[in-house]
Amino acid sequence: MIKWDLRKFDPELYFIWTLIDKKFRDFRGFQTTEFSSGQLDWRKILAYARISRGVLYKLGQEVIKMEMVNIDFQTIQSLQLEIEKGNQNLMRLHKTLKTIKNLWDGQVDYYLIKTRDDRPTGDADVLFLTKNDYEAAISIALQNYYKFVREEPFKGWIEVKDGVKIELHHGLSWFGMKVLDNDFVGSKTRNVELMNLAFRTISGEAELALELAHWILDIQPLGPMGFSNLISVVETNNSWTDVVYQAEKYGWADQLSYHLSILNVLCKHVYHFQLDLPVTLCNPRIEPSFPFWTPSHIKIPFLANKVLQDNEGFFQKLNMLQLALRRYVWTRISE
Repeated sequence: MIKWDLRKFDPELYFIWTLIDKKFRDFRGFQTTEFSSGQLDWRKILAYARISRGVLYKLGQEVIKMEMVNIDFQTIQSLQLEIEKGNQNLMRLHKTLKTIKNLWDGQVDYYLIKTRDDRPTGDADVLFLTKNDYEAAISIALQNYYKFVREEPFKGWIEVKDGVKIELHHGLSWFGMKVLDNDFVGSKTRNVELMNLAFRTISGEAELALELAHWILDIQPLGPMGFSNLISVVETNNSWTDVVYQAEKYGWADQLSYHLSILNVLCKHVYHFQLDLPVTLCNPRIEPSFPFWTPSHIKIPFLANKVLQDNEGFFQKLNMLQLALRRYVWTRISE
């Protein structure tokens, strides 16, 4: 696994960040025209770009448009293959989004969350705010010959043939850990359009809380595109009162403060400015690098304690704890 030492940017890192992140271009003052293909180690570029989902796809699109000379044929082939794979996955996502509308529009109330149409994605997420709507949606899927897997207390999934997986959520949780009120999430909603299809989604404040909770409680590193998206969500939302209240209510307020402190450290290294944050910041001892993993001695005890606290019954506690730890180990090995 290649680490990104943000204190020692090399031309390859500058090049990638310049292409995929407008904010980086603005704050660093770099232009892609300052690079020639002969100055760059393309093997290193491809290795860096593979560390985070979506980076290689977006990088490939930008490089092909630039028509840079002196790039070896094998590199061009790799970029073209990644673009083709990404486009195919977006086509699968489009089929899945149409499936969601065909299944549930006019039948149950649902909200599309954590789903983007500007990069390849692993699945589509649908939120139901009531248990009745959640169970009704499952029933409709079963009637239409989809197989539903009830993976966690508040979550399950169905697979769409020639599409992507649809994750069904009744409330926002990970491994049985509840992190946000449904009333808070559903208090304000908005319309969005993905791939020329209209959906309802959650408010900007709820999205901020969801993005932060997703980073804090889920089993995944923070990659460059995830980092840029998180910074954007933080900067465009000024209302933190309910977010902090939700974190306090569900027992992740200390983790929120710690992770926002980490985000501020990364932000200073990448963009050379500090975020305006509503919490008392600490001084986390971290190495600014990407993909960024929350230190294991912080992450694992917190997840273990919250899994055991939030789940009901011995076997459910044990199953969710095993699932969380297995997924954590597998994801770290996969990196």
